[in-house]
Amino acid sequence: MAALVCVGPQEQLEFLHEDLEKRCRRQKVDLKLLRLPDTNSRYLSLTCESNGRANEQRLKYNLAHAVASLLTEQWEEQLISKIVNDNYYFFQQGEDVDVKQRARQILATAAADRSSKVAGSLLTYLEDNDYLNLDGFLNFRLPDYLGQLEEAVDKAVDEYLVEKEYKEFMRLLRYFVANQEPRVDKVQVFLSSPGVFQVYDNEDSVLTNTGRGGFQVELRRKEVNYEDVLISALITIAPRSILLHVAGSGELETTVSTLKNVFAEKLQICPGCPKCKQRKRRKL
Repeated sequence: MAALVCVGPQEQLEFLHEDLEKRCRRQKVDLKLLRLPDTNSRYLSLTCESNGRANEQRLKYNLAHAVASLLTEQWEEQLISKIVNDNYYFFQQGEDVDVKQRARQILATAAADRSSKVAGSLLTYLEDNDYLNLDGFLNFRLPDYLGQLEEAVDKAVDEYLVEKEYKEFMRLLRYFVANQEPRVDKVQVFLSSPGVFQVYDNEDSVLTNTGRGGFQVELRRKEVNYEDVLISALITIAPRSILLHVAGSGELETTVSTLKNVFAEKLQICPGCPKCKQRKRRKL
């Protein structure tokens, strides 16, 4: 009779016990589970017994995958929290919650692959061992897994800080625009595709930064952010109101959202005039 002993925190072992029973029941593996309190009251020992070589191999397989599921479905959230709290303790309350949520979303895209690799490491270990300490295995046998979690947290922090900086920049722009003295009453902006826009005054004359004659910008260099150029142009012109004509598809949604964010109530979206319809049929 083969016996495997698994020791771990009580909460995790309860999940493992239930999951292992379900897996063995589905595969009709003879299994005897015995839960015993460990010397530490927070921990439990789970003894798994199975008859026969074939059953022993299936037991190890099921135990490995049950522990892998435990890590990726239950324990992982606690591990993420620990990494954030240890490495980024300077975040204020609420900021750490945002980072943890982002890290979980990043990790969710490869959860199955991560679980499979953990199960493989466990199977290799169980070939020569009949005692498994969950804490010890996690901390000393799964450096790549823990490294993935740390990388996800680092990426989440980078995303959060970039977004925070962007929001602060937008806030400052909104403040500047709101308190800026208008230089013209109204302008019209035509967007047809990313990288191409035209700005007209209220008399349908094309505006430039030096006068009339063609504030027409067509940016083909990918390193140039045309949204920044457009916002800079509108701040320079300083209109009291802006009528935005969008003659494009969903690819312009980000640009429209950015303009709304900066110019707020000064910006109005054209519901669909003859000029918009005409520009949808041809390029600027």
